[in-house]
Amino acid sequence: MSSPNSFNFDVVENNQNGAGAAQPPQGRVTLTVDELIQSTVRALMFQQEEARLLCRQALLRRLRDDVEGWLERVDAVRSTYEVPDNIIKLIAVGKLRGDAKGWYQSKVQYITMAWNDFKTEMKQMFKKRLNKVEVMREFEARKWTRGEDFTKYYADKVRLGNKARLGEEDILQYLIDGIENRMLQNFVRINNPFELTDVLTIMKDVKNEDRKLSSTKSAPTSVSSSEKSQTTKKSTRCYNCNAEGHVASKCTQAKRPPGSCFCCGSPDHQLKNCPKRDKPQISVIEAKAPSDCTVQNAAFKFGDDELVAFETLKDSLVDAPLLAIYSPLLETELHCDASSKGFGAILLQKQDDGKFRPVRYLSKRTTESESKLHSYELELLAIVYAVEKFHVYLHGLRFKVVTDSDAVKMALNKKDINPRISRWALVLENYDYTVEHRAGKRMQHVDALSRCTPVMVIEENTFEQNLAIAQNLDPVIKALKSELEVRESKKFELRNGLVYRKANDKLLFYVPSLMEQNILTLCHDNLGHFGFDKSYEYLSRAYWFPDARQKVRVHIKNCLKCITYASVTGKTEGFLHNIPKGDKPFMTIHVDHYGPLEKTPTGKKFILEVIDSFTKFVTLFAVLQCTIPLNF
Repeated sequence: MSSPNSFNFDVVENNQNGAGAAQPPQGRVTLTVDELIQSTVRALMFQQEEARLLCRQALLRRLRDDVEGWLERVDAVRSTYEVPDNIIKLIAVGKLRGDAKGWYQSKVQYITMAWNDFKTEMKQMFKKRLNKVEVMREFEARKWTRGEDFTKYYADKVRLGNKARLGEEDILQYLIDGIENRMLQNFVRINNPFELTDVLTIMKDVKNEDRKLSSTKSAPTSVSSSEKSQTTKKSTRCYNCNAEGHVASKCTQAKRPPGSCFCCGSPDHQLKNCPKRDKPQISVIEAKAPSDCTVQNAAFKFGDDELVAFETLKDSLVDAPLLAIYSPLLETELHCDASSKGFGAILLQKQDDGKFRPVRYLSKRTTESESKLHSYELELLAIVYAVEKFHVYLHGLRFKVVTDSDAVKMALNKKDINPRISRWALVLENYDYTVEHRAGKRMQHVDALSRCTPVMVIEENTFEQNLAIAQNLDPVIKALKSELEVRESKKFELRNGLVYRKANDKLLFYVPSLMEQNILTLCHDNLGHFGFDKSYEYLSRAYWFPDARQKVRVHIKNCLKCITYASVTGKTEGFLHNIPKGDKPFMTIHVDHYGPLEKTPTGKKFILEVIDSFTKFVTLFAVLQCTIPLNF
């Protein structure tokens, strides 16, 4: 006798003809050898999948478990291995633990419930409620930096994006934005990735290139012990010529003048202001690519290399090493310069490393009258513009004004000055400053700002210009214009190439059909949604087009704001109430006409309806007209 959990079956060898196969006894299952193997493999795989569900502990032990994901995996197992609904429900119920198990045992209906209904009840009970704001905040905060495995960053970013229910395109953009290195970020964008995996391929190429560079830089060389000891020692530098390998007492160069620059030997500036010191390494940021585009007789090319170099140069100009954050506690200088073309100024502050770094820039073109001023007046006006522009930074703070015009300092100290200079001097009296003169070759940084070339400005057409352009495109007006060029008209006039409507003693612009709606909006919507009289009166002051009066009425009638917010005029409506029907039939009746309908042979086309309010009895009469007196 077989156990309750087993069943009997017969194995039949494969027979292509199907002849000679023995018929199995009734109640037994017939399987071929291939079907037996497939069933066995399927059962083993299902057993492994069932064990995997158990080992994963996605069993709803706590209410924060992902019930939807767990049920999706259970459904995937059911569809893959063709498990009946009652069997898969029995397996799923056997995996429940904790609160989920207590919920299942709380109602008997859950035992007899169908699998789909059971899933719906479970999702409603244990649905995971994610805080989308926190998920997006965590997703956006995940960044990648050099040194971290990009594959790990990629996996975390994609996982958080899927958790936030974002599409692949959005995840791709956030994935690229998470690369903190701007140069690498621009490099990835230039390669134009279409899928998430494309970013992995691009970054893999970047890693291989870095590995090649590092291998060439750190190529093994044979170094003797004496050379190693020499390199570890601090190198000596000559104080006289700024060269390494000897001291100033053994220097063969001419003696450097006292107070001159230690870096280049120039007596015009000190070391902290030397242009050769800490010179930006333009080659490091690949400035050669855009520079090649400016070579004479060279073909202009702006490809990927030029774009990367341009973006890198642009970022370097606004990066932290150049611009500094303003602090009222630091030493402040205002460098100003002027020319007949414009004014330039830079606000600088001394940082902790002893260097002056810019905080703000100013560049302004001169007007026609300002360009005719004397040079020292332009320099003084540049200072006035600069202190007014940087008022929030300089007011109440002691600072130094640096200019390349010594006449400015002398003009401010003179007793007899012209009224223009005195007005500017009164403006500067509100600030605590000192003036310092420097040579012009040391003020090239602000001189460049004062000589900005004019920029082409593109202005949009005015409303009247658009009307004139549209009038030339209107076929009716074009035909009328052709007639007016040949002969005069009593109603229209051609003036300066535009067609006008004669109205008594004034001319009204003939509005083309394409611009009629714009004029209606201008005269009604933009003026405060006036009524017909005021809107039409304003339109008729300067414009005319066919059927303007009727079109204004239609526009106001269909104006949504007027319909929504218009106040009700006329007699106030009364309140609705029930008419008493009485306590007997025909004490109260309701009478009304219905029609007109098709005429009857006797010429009647209306129906008189009489309804008793008490019994709801209806009586209908055919009548000729609605004005016939009633006799009941």
